[in-house]
Amino acid sequence: MKLCEYCMAEFEPKRPDQKYCRPKCARRYAQFKNFKKAGRTVYTRICPKCGRLFMTIDERKVDCQDCIGIDIKERLRKPKKKDDAIKAVNHMARASGMSYGKFVAQMSMEPLERK
Repeated sequence: MKLCEYCMAEFEPKRPDQKYCRPKCARRYAQFKNFKKAGRTVYTRICPKCGRLFMTIDERKVDCQDCIGIDIKERLRKPKKKDDAIKAVNHMARASGMSYGKFVAQMSMEPLERK
């Protein structure tokens, strides 16, 4: 068993000279090594969601890139309620033979006429 030089996770190396547990760790380590050479401040943090060690140049960043990616994918999977309402109104507008804009304008004008 070896420790990954980027995230400090234990892994079983496939080659004797393997330093990183996965290709993502190797790319990220090289990227942050270049940031250090360029004189930028690199922060080392532990992700509260997965427990992995990660590096960042943003002092406010808390989650690692993998967990942020998972959060974004989950948000994209969930349908937006606003879009469902717009689709329903668009469907009603097309059924009545109008465009979406005309239909919404007519819907908003009706309450004003009743007063």
